[in-house]
Amino acid sequence: MRRATSPTARVRHRIRNLAAGVLTTLGLTVVLIYGIPLMTGAQPLLAVPGQSSEPVPSSAGTTDTVPPVVSTPAEAEAAATRELERAPAGPGQPVRVQVPRLALDIPVLPMALPADHRVNPPSNGFAYWISDYGPAGPGATNTTYLAAHSWNLGYAAFNALMDIQAGAGRVQPGDAVLVTTLEGVTHYTVTSTAGYAKSTLESRDDLWAAVPGRLVLLTCFQLNDAGATQNYVVYAKRTD
Repeated sequence: MRRATSPTARVRHRIRNLAAGVLTTLGLTVVLIYGIPLMTGAQPLLAVPGQSSEPVPSSAGTTDTVPPVVSTPAEAEAAATRELERAPAGPGQPVRVQVPRLALDIPVLPMALPADHRVNPPSNGFAYWISDYGPAGPGATNTTYLAAHSWNLGYAAFNALMDIQAGAGRVQPGDAVLVTTLEGVTHYTVTSTAGYAKSTLESRDDLWAAVPGRLVLLTCFQLNDAGATQNYVVYAKRTD
């Protein structure tokens, strides 16, 4: 007789299976990205066009300290602490992002842009800074991009930024966004949000322009396991 499994156990097992696909395609830029599909064979979040970049050494991807799937914010915090002890942050490297109105307060890890320029954060538990586009803070000479998953079937780093059931963003112009680096906290204010078809992202010159002092948050509209055809993008400007 097969042993019965609890709903929680079945969900955890399913998440682990789905997350395996995340590791098949990686890529990103400094924009807030909502809802990346946690599915086997999942499409990457976006394809990034060529742009002059400022390479920064980073430990992109998963490691022994960064699991591909985490189930709770506490697990994410513990894993991020271990990873930053293993590979300490450099100057201008974001280590935390907050949107106080939405009670978002999550760790940030670095990832390098893959050779094929296709972005998919390697874990659901963290926002990822695309290090190729330069640092955050007052010294930034480019746009800063952060990307993360959102998902209505479990925990993901950017869940707080979306009304996932409605498939709509919760961020509003005027919202404060705080990015922490070794040098301190940089304050940004949201100027606008947009939804773009995934197929059009690479050709959007406004999204990929090098704008010093700009922060972009990027994710997908991800509902259940149906995949995502839309990206949700948050634009913010530095205000300190």
